[in-house]
Amino acid sequence: MKADGKSFLRFLEGADKQFVIPVYQRNYDWSKDQCEQLFNDIIEISQDGARTHFIGSIVSIYHDDGKGQEYLIIDGQQRITTLSILLLALYRLLEDGQLSSKLIKQQIKEEYLVNKYSEEDKKVRLKPIKSDNEAFFKLFGKEENFIPDSNITNNYFYFTNRLKSMDVSVDNFFSALKRLMIVEIELKRGEDDPQLIFESLNSTGLSLTQADLVRNFILMKEHTDKQEDLYETY
Repeated sequence: MKADGKSFLRFLEGADKQFVIPVYQRNYDWSKDQCEQLFNDIIEISQDGARTHFIGSIVSIYHDDGKGQEYLIIDGQQRITTLSILLLALYRLLEDGQLSSKLIKQQIKEEYLVNKYSEEDKKVRLKPIKSDNEAFFKLFGKEENFIPDSNITNNYFYFTNRLKSMDVSVDNFFSALKRLMIVEIELKRGEDDPQLIFESLNSTGLSLTQADLVRNFILMKEHTDKQEDLYETY
């Protein structure tokens, strides 16, 4: 296990990275309330000049297959998904000319949202589970193809509206984003027991059912491709 404090945006940076939410995780469930709190925190950071703001930890299993770096997210999917949605909303508004800034919009896209030269199925850096993945992928295309009644889509529109109406400049807002800090905890296959860590992290709040634990125990030992095949088949 390796733990390292770093900015959230630095965690996203790097060539050929993909952040995969494994199929045994629950769906993305942050609503407007959580997004509003996050956005307000970022605005406050931009206004009071706070050096850093800690937003929690992200626990992942790292794997490099020679074609790219895969981070299987064990804990932190709500934060990484929400901030990816926010970055995408910011990029799309800059691309459409609805926001003006000195920021280079392609930098946001290519450093935090997509892998420019990766294979098609690994082009988008974040891969949520099932219907969440489809909803997130659609946000890169035309609005008429967006998936309604999805938390991902609803939160995208919420962030879009807040970004267009905020009182701070886009550059100050982005500077505040750079000061969001996490503790990255990277597990190693064959050395750390992700199942024990998963159960410990989920020991508070809504309890996991026995079926959840059995499913997770079986799937967590497999590579992500095998996980999805087992999940779909059985």
